Amino acid sequence: MTPAAPLPLLLLLLLCLLSGRRLRGEPGQGAGTWARFARLPYPEDELFLYDTFPAGFLWGAGSAAYQAEGGWRQDGKGASVWDTFAHRAAPAGAPQPQPPPQPLPAAPAGGDVASDSYNNLFRDTEGLRRLGVSHYRFSLSWARLLPNGTAPPSAAGLAHYGRLLARLRQLGVEPVVTLYHWDLPQRLQDAYGGWASPALAELFRDYAELCFRHFGGQVRYWLTMDNPYVVAWHGYATGRLPPGVKGGPPLGYRAAHNLLQAHAKVWHLYNDRFRPSQGGQVSIALSSHWIKPQTMTEQDIQECQKSLDFVLGWFAKPIFIDGDYPQGMKSNLSSLLPEFSDAEKKYIKGTADFFALSFGATLSFQLLDSQMKFHQLESLSLRQLLYWISCEYNKPKIFIVENSWFVSGSTKRDDAKYIYYLKKFIMETLKAIRYDEVDVFGYTVWSLMDGFEWHRGYSIRRGLFYVDFQSHDKKFLPKSSALFYQKLIERNGFPPLPENQPIDGKFPCDFAWGIVDNYIQVDTTPTQFLDTNVYVWDVHHTKKLIKVDGVATPKPLSHYTTILVDWEKEDALKYDHYLQVQMIKDITWLNSPSRAAVVPWGLRKMLKWVKSKYGDVPVYITANGIDDDQNMVQDKLRVYYIQNYINEALKAYTLDNVNLRGYFVYSFNDRTAPKYGLYRYIANQYEPKPSMKHYREIIDNNGFPSSETPDRLCPEMLVLCPECNLFQTRKSLLAFISFIFFAFIVTVFFIIYYSRRVERRYK
Repeated sequence: MTPAAPLPLLLLLLLCLLSGRRLRGEPGQGAGTWARFARLPYPEDELFLYDTFPAGFLWGAGSAAYQAEGGWRQDGKGASVWDTFAHRAAPAGAPQPQPPPQPLPAAPAGGDVASDSYNNLFRDTEGLRRLGVSHYRFSLSWARLLPNGTAPPSAAGLAHYGRLLARLRQLGVEPVVTLYHWDLPQRLQDAYGGWASPALAELFRDYAELCFRHFGGQVRYWLTMDNPYVVAWHGYATGRLPPGVKGGPPLGYRAAHNLLQAHAKVWHLYNDRFRPSQGGQVSIALSSHWIKPQTMTEQDIQECQKSLDFVLGWFAKPIFIDGDYPQGMKSNLSSLLPEFSDAEKKYIKGTADFFALSFGATLSFQLLDSQMKFHQLESLSLRQLLYWISCEYNKPKIFIVENSWFVSGSTKRDDAKYIYYLKKFIMETLKAIRYDEVDVFGYTVWSLMDGFEWHRGYSIRRGLFYVDFQSHDKKFLPKSSALFYQKLIERNGFPPLPENQPIDGKFPCDFAWGIVDNYIQVDTTPTQFLDTNVYVWDVHHTKKLIKVDGVATPKPLSHYTTILVDWEKEDALKYDHYLQVQMIKDITWLNSPSRAAVVPWGLRKMLKWVKSKYGDVPVYITANGIDDDQNMVQDKLRVYYIQNYINEALKAYTLDNVNLRGYFVYSFNDRTAPKYGLYRYIANQYEPKPSMKHYREIIDNNGFPSSETPDRLCPEMLVLCPECNLFQTRKSLLAFISFIFFAFIVTVFFIIYYSRRVERRYK
């Protein structure tokens, strides 16, 4: 007999049936992503996650043949559509090609030389060894292996990739091989019209068979092609990229139709003939952006879902779900979208052994047509995209096969901006694994080295290793990002560090706790602006500012946020020409509504710097605060800010021996400092926010005591106002007089008592 289902589960099933929605875990659940992330706890969910990746997680770097190899006519290589396209107009800043072995007509650069990886195989693989990666993703050049696009193969081309695979095996680096990364042999474009022709599917199958036969014994992961969206849409619809055909949407959709069928043919070829002996896996690298709604309305969320369907779902749904295009595309495009027969749907469905995802600069913000956004907002949230894929396509195993950002082409080896984007994307991947239960098993930085960046030419750089394109030997040097990634791989993520942990403890007994306001006017004379003393505002009794005695030349310190500086001139708008530094932010930092970074450890570093600069002088933090949303719920950010900044101040006092004497939060109320106050001002009344109550709790505890914190017996606090001192003096005097009077009464009583006893005795 089947046991009864628990009542909550039955209710959940009933609700899902009534609402017409399926349970999480079935395909087609991606539309719930936006609502889920809108409900996550704030600001806790936006904090950096210090944790490690699962054991066995794959770390790698990648490159593409046309971007890196060069050697465009070397050893009989045939021309590709990118060779032809780049020679029409060389991108700005392109290096000059090296002269080929035999005299040939001069040609513009493009990818003719690029990083010259064809002639520097050992150099590139040494870079991999230095990083300590587990895999290297690279592509095979179809035109190098089959110069005319079809047989016979090039012996030199086969030998080159054979040497690369042998070297990777020697280093213990797993090859992840892409069969087609945009560089279609020009001969096939001329003879058949490229991917606009269904004949290409069979020719691609023949090319793949050559690769499986020669290299399959050394390759465990295969990718049939990279980013078919870009190939189909910008190659055959807009003409922005090779082969530059401006055929409009009908030709773009037809090319995509052929690309999907070509992919399916190669997957079935491997599955039927090579998998039994080689034991590898085959997928297709699909690229995507992420999109967020203008407003959290059902209509805008549906538009976001449509945006992903028209870019990623265009190829992912046929492969991972049912062999057919997303319903949104079919409804909106009508006769423009080709149709699959039932047999074709069955043939395409399930033709991927894992989900290979590419996410980053190439598609997002550069090659995504504006109409594909459906009036919604692009975002760089890799975590939410991973969750959407997991829900939409039935929790596939995900391999991130390309991810990073870019820096200016003038940036050399100090690429801090690149590091912070890399850190953000990897941390979001970790959150997707740990928080969202997304099955991600590998990550690939793009790219191993600087190279030819497609439509951007050499105006940007994306490599972990700097390539000097103007040098004869293409000098190859590690950047800051390479060192960052190397350490990350060693640690398998971001293990918690002691300095990031809060500490328990108390401030000294005489520590000054205060609050700052923009408009405090106690004395109208000009002397208040010339007074260098520190005062405490006695808001409970005298309502006056009381001078803090014993301070000899204190250092008042106001601190709100942290900004990083770098010497590289990456962004002219953020470059300080006077100081000659670039202002930058770590984009993993939590931000306030005004985009002020919340960086608690910045306060501790500043306090340590003050001590090193000025010695053991008394220091008062005279203003420290953050803006926040007017919504009371959002006051959680200020609660977090106060808690953690004060804890960093405690670290400075306890661990760094900074002579810290006081802390003043900014600000008292929203009336005088909008969005900064601990009190909101409503209807002529001050209403305390949760942050005020939290600050009071810290003050009452004089810090952050724990059960193990030893009790500190503080003497009675000295009252600093003259009236209060007089009152204390009078209290003492009255007590003394009372004691004398009491003693006098007792003495008189005993005198009378004993006098009477003596008197009775004599009688």
